Parts: sequence; C-alpha cells; structure tokens
Amino acid sequence: MKICVVGAGAMGCLLGGYLARSGHEVWLTSPSMDHIGALREQGLGFRHGDSVDRISVNAANNPADAGVCDLVLVMTKSKDTLAAIEKATPAIGDGTYVATLQNGIGNVEQLSSVVDPARILFGVTSLGAARTGPGEIEVTALDGAKTFVWSVADEPSNVLTEFVNSLIAAGLDVAEAPDVKERVWRKLCLNCCISALAAVTGLKVGPLVEMSSARTLIRNLVEEVTAVAAKEDVTLDADSIFNELIEDSRRFADHAPSILMDVLSQRKTEIDCLNGAIVRTGAKLGIPTPYNAAITSLIETIEQSYGNRITI
Repeated sequence: MKICVVGAGAMGCLLGGYLARSGHEVWLTSPSMDHIGALREQGLGFRHGDSVDRISVNAANNPADAGVCDLVLVMTKSKDTLAAIEKATPAIGDGTYVATLQNGIGNVEQLSSVVDPARILFGVTSLGAARTGPGEIEVTALDGAKTFVWSVADEPSNVLTEFVNSLIAAGLDVAEAPDVKERVWRKLCLNCCISALAAVTGLKVGPLVEMSSARTLIRNLVEEVTAVAAKEDVTLDADSIFNELIEDSRRFADHAPSILMDVLSQRKTEIDCLNGAIVRTGAKLGIPTPYNAAITSLIETIEQSYGNRITI
C-alpha cells in the first residue's frame, strides 16, 4: 500500500515505521521542519528496549508531496484534525480511504466534514511511543498492546482488511472489530480517568493508582464518563471499568501517558477532546460532569501558566 501518515508525531511514526519496515511506501508528514529534515537525512530512529533500528521513510512537510495514496492515516492531535485533513486532500483520490487511530472523540465527525464517511476507517490502539528528538522515537508500549479497526459505514471492505493485514504483517496485534465504538469509549475512560489525572499530579500511572485519594477521584470520573457513554448508546459497567483501569495501571506501572509528557514538555494537550468532550457532551445530554469539568479546568490552567511556574 501507499500510505500517507498525516501527523508524524510519536504514534504516527510508530505506525508508519512498522509499515515502512514491512515494505509499504510510507510518507510521514509534519509541519515540523527539523523533524522532517532529520527523517529525510537519516531515516526514522526507532528504539524499543535495547533494540535500535533506523528505517528509511519518505518525509514531507506537506501531504501533497506524497501524491494520491491508497490510505491516509490521520494521527495528529484532535485539535488539529480538521486542518490536517483539509491540507491532505491532494493525497486523497477517488479510491483513497482515510483512517484514524487518534485519541478522544469527535475525530470521525471532523474527517466526515471533508471525506465521504463511507471511506473512513476508525479505531483505537494501546500502542505507545514517545518522540525523543527530531526523527527519533522510543516505543513505550508494545508487548500486549492491541489495535482494533472498523469502518464508519459499519461494514467490512477490502481496504479495511488490507490495512489490518498490513499492520499484522508488520508485527502488530490488530483485528477488525465491529464493536470498535465501545472500545474507543473504553480508551476514553482510560485517558479521562487515569491519563489526565496523571498529568495533573505529575505521576506515572502505577504510583497514581496506589493512592486512595486518587482512586476516589478516578471512581468519580468513571461514573461520569460511563453515564455520558450510556446516553450515546454505549453501555459500560462502571464497576468493571474502574477495576480494569486500576489493574491495567498496575500492570503498566511505569507508563507516563502522552498528556503527562505534553505537560512536562509544556506543550498543548488533548484535554479538549478528552475530559472537555465529556463535559460538552454531558451538558448537551443533561448529565452533570463536575469532576471532568474540574480536571479540564486544571489542565487548561496548567497550560496557560507554562511561562509563569515557580521554581526553587
């Protein structure tokens, strides 16, 4: 397949790197001049544990440079989705599919305003990666990580199967999943209830969930998210979700969520498409979400004060 990855951050590079290494023509695109320059000159630096690899990829600041592709994979932050797909239209032909494995909710709706929903694939992944420098990433979550993909049209297609099989052939655990909407909401629970709280406290997920006060907050956040999900026709049991989040956090205790890394690096976070989205959807549906509203406000306050933090 010829694949254009729009948003060559850590996760875009992870997925694009695996696909390129298995023989696909992959274009990694990003507005970052130094990042794209490094990818062009040196390839993608790819570290996983003690293993270090360098993968040859095509790289460009503008998706138009890739030409028309079989698949455009959007991996930007949610706030950039609409602008990204509009800029990527030169890479989208009559037979091109668009896929998203982004965090949060609302990405499909943004893509659908530009692309025929019948040609959109969406899903969720528990893979993890961090950018360690221009043209360099470290894989932080691979063993046990799963990826699920389905179509907005709610039916299988040749491109869906080809995309899933390409990721499997690249060495990833991927499956077609008609229940992917529920899986997206399950990950939203993780990000809203664990990742966002990790960003507020500065803690990795393992130490976070060992604090009884944090577990109380997590429980209240779970109750709100699952109540909103139910109104969106996604049934999630709050008790099961809470226990699952605690167990997973203990299993991956050393994990630093991307939103925490954004705060530590003083970057704009995705809070608006996570807890912020729960607050907006809850308001529309008449469901109170005070804990999610508080977390959203705290993260926004942290973002707005990056230049004024006290240091000792």
